[in-house]
Formats: sequence, C-alpha cells, structure tokens
Amino acid sequence: MQEDFQSAFAAIVCDRDTRRLFHHAPSEALAAFVLSAKEKRVLCTIPKVQWDRYANSLVQKKWRELATIVPCSHRLSPGLAQIYKRWIERSPSGNKDSILAPGQRQALRALPHMHAALSRQCESQYAPDLFAFEVLSSCSEADNIPRFLRTRCEIHTIALQIQDNELSVEAPSTPTQYRFCAKGFQWKRPV
Repeated sequence: MQEDFQSAFAAIVCDRDTRRLFHHAPSEALAAFVLSAKEKRVLCTIPKVQWDRYANSLVQKKWRELATIVPCSHRLSPGLAQIYKRWIERSPSGNKDSILAPGQRQALRALPHMHAALSRQCESQYAPDLFAFEVLSSCSEADNIPRFLRTRCEIHTIALQIQDNELSVEAPSTPTQYRFCAKGFQWKRPV
C-alpha cells in the first residue's frame, strides 16, 4: 500500500491534470490507487496551495536541470523556459534507470515536443536545431550512445557564436548532418 500512496502523491504533484482533478473530485482522482481510508484522508488534508507550491518547485527544479545542458538555446530563445514548463506539467515521467543525469533524460524525452514548439514560436529560425544539437551532444557525451541530427545550417557555428557572446548569429545555410558521441560531435557532413 505504501507504494500506491507514493504513486498517488507523485501523480498529484507531477501531473497538472491529475492535480486539478484531485482538487475538484478527490475520490475520482484517487480511484486508480489502492489506498486505505487513512491514506486518502492524509492526502485530502494537504491544502491546495501546498500541492501547487510543491508542484511548482518541482517544475522549477526540472527546468534548472535542463537549462544547464542547453545554455545557448536558453540565451537564443527567451521563451524556452515557459515552453518546457508547460510541457513538463502535462508530461510527467516515471524514474527510469539511466546513466544520463535527470536534466539530460528529461531533455531527450522532451526533444520532439520542444523542437516542434520552437519551430512554431519562430523566436529564431535556428532555435529548434540548436536545442536538438545541445541535447543530443550532451546525452551522447554522457552515455556514449551515437546520435544523429540533420540541421538546416551549420548549427555548431551558431552555438560557438552564442558562447562567444556575439549578438548577431549567422551560419552558412548548408544543410548538415552531425554524429554525436562521447567526444561531442564527431563529424559534420553537408547533406
């Protein structure tokens, strides 16, 4: 039963929709878990503001973990934090064994959504590919699993310019394919 209690607690905290349902219809939200009457009472006595505060602190923590592996994307795209926070509130994940750090695991999991969202936001034409470049590079350096990326331009040039604090970012518009490994990107090839 303790496992179900922990699962219920985690679901309420990590999943915004579950938390909303719990606040409006606690019995319905808790029906998926095998809980004693006492465990249900304990969960129901926690004030809404406490649930929301704890959930927000968890989202902030996850954002800080992700932001450390996408520093150039964060600088290029001011809206990146909000896009990620909206996504993570709707896409809770279970703990998975991995050599990757939590921020890397979350970034890799979020990559398809973030790439699409950054493409729609149009903050910068380079933002989606730069995010993918940083995520794949960081993850491959950590777990030595080869990963590949096709970009619309030489995105590594953009990353270097941002790291050097250059305000205007330009890159040759040569579609490029990258291969990432433990040493960063191992090669780039025009596509």
